[in-house]
Amino acid sequence: MRWAVPILSIVAALIATAGCQSEVERLQGESIYHLDQAVKILEQTAGNTQAAITELDKYLVDHRDRILEARASGRALIRSMSPADQEAFKRRAMDQTRALRERLDTLARTYSDPPRVLMKIQEFL
Repeated sequence: MRWAVPILSIVAALIATAGCQSEVERLQGESIYHLDQAVKILEQTAGNTQAAITELDKYLVDHRDRILEARASGRALIRSMSPADQEAFKRRAMDQTRALRERLDTLARTYSDPPRVLMKIQEFL
């Protein structure tokens, strides 16, 4: 799971704050949706690193504006929290995203260059 932890840091903070307000819920849903699409691409390209990168790039081009908007809003939200709240939220979020992170880690290991694939997925967040 060492690959998935850095990828999900922003999503984790958003998930943990989901009960706070509807904007957080929207951002949470947006981030998880895009990450889930990335996971589906990894499943479809089944260990073929170049095919995965190509498909992930296509997705990023098609959804660039939505991803950038969610990323900027999420970062602003995280910055607005106290350091203690940020840590508590991240811990809870890591628990809530455990299954998704495990799935991502398992898929990444099917590629000849897991760091390259996972770096591309970071662009989703």
